[in-house]
Amino acid sequence: MELLKSESLEKPSRIFVDCDCVYINSDITQKTRTDEMSKEEKTYYEYTTKKLSIKEYNKLLSEEFEIKGDTTDYEKKVLALIRIKFSASDECAILRKKVAGLDTGEFDIYNAYVEECKVKAKEN
Repeated sequence: MELLKSESLEKPSRIFVDCDCVYINSDITQKTRTDEMSKEEKTYYEYTTKKLSIKEYNKLLSEEFEIKGDTTDYEKKVLALIRIKFSASDECAILRKKVAGLDTGEFDIYNAYVEECKVKAKEN
């Protein structure tokens, strides 16, 4: 795991997934400073980024979100893969919108990803 100090003009997402890494952003703080050229106040964000391999991230998930009860390794793998892209609250929001008829295509994207996770979990 690698820790990086970062800053951005855009508010960073809490989690970002790359091909082989997961970046978890924390300690996000909004700040302002004067732009030297325009002399205008500019808003930016400072944050700490943890860079993890997919393997490290899945291990972290299994430790932090230990699944209780009668689950199989397959179910744990599927959940760990889903959590790479969707938090539990993201899932609830997507499902609530679908049930309420407010879905704008988010559910189809989510569901396709879940199906991919099931296939990947079976392969491993």
